[in-house]
Amino acid sequence: MGFDGVSLLEVLNLVYLGDDEIEPEKQVGKIRMGFDNFIGEDLYYQNEVDMSKPSIKFGDTIFVKNTEPKCSFKEREEFDIQFDLFCGAYKGSINVAFEPFGDQVWFEERTIRSVDGSGQIRVVLGFLSNATVANLEIQLLNIFATSSVHGIVAARNSKLDLPACTSVLFWKSPANKIEVGRDGVIPLSKSRVGVPLDSELYVDMSLNIDGDHYTDTASFDPLTTGGQFVQVGNPEKKAKICVKVTSDPRVSSIYSTYGYLGREWDGDHDDYDDSEEDTEE
Repeated sequence: MGFDGVSLLEVLNLVYLGDDEIEPEKQVGKIRMGFDNFIGEDLYYQNEVDMSKPSIKFGDTIFVKNTEPKCSFKEREEFDIQFDLFCGAYKGSINVAFEPFGDQVWFEERTIRSVDGSGQIRVVLGFLSNATVANLEIQLLNIFATSSVHGIVAARNSKLDLPACTSVLFWKSPANKIEVGRDGVIPLSKSRVGVPLDSELYVDMSLNIDGDHYTDTASFDPLTTGGQFVQVGNPEKKAKICVKVTSDPRVSSIYSTYGYLGREWDGDHDDYDDSEEDTEE
């Protein structure tokens, strides 16, 4: 008996292409998805001003924190993504028709323009068919009680290995570095990513930890259930980076919003408790 995963919206990346800088107090808004004549899935929502954030300038990525791959799609789907960003400066919707068949991977770029026509945002949409969800955690080992960290952590897969479709999990500049506590866990803006079942998940890291630079890539098999651990980094340096990925191909049972796509099981399985983060067999 075989297993088919679900089809899901995994990539929603936005790049600001306007001439004016977006100051922190204007960085509020929401992105919402609707399908089957139902609107109610927030892909991004921010209503609190964070004055510590830098201004958004031409060419900057707009981080959409809440695009956890919770939305699955049936064999034929049409839906809208509604934008209301930067206090109403960018407002409108994008209609997407998607037909996920077999093991296809699909992405496209769209553009939304500001209400006054002076600027635009490039939108990259990426869909994965026959996919699962990987839960990620990154922990620093052998560090001080508090360590300062900046740099970037990103996730990609071998089947959709394009720069525009990379999922940024962590990105801090030297001026915006953070303190990582005694447990060493790095706070990620996004901790779940979609991965096609017949691909590899790559986690790319370029981090500065207490003045030392660490660059490495960890790879994972999405068909492996339970936890996978990879320790990366220069062995000559004190700090170590442990990457944990927990994948569960029974993804359809994890989120009630998922639909089914011809899944077959070799035996029975237990219901999944939404209150639990990880499942091991």
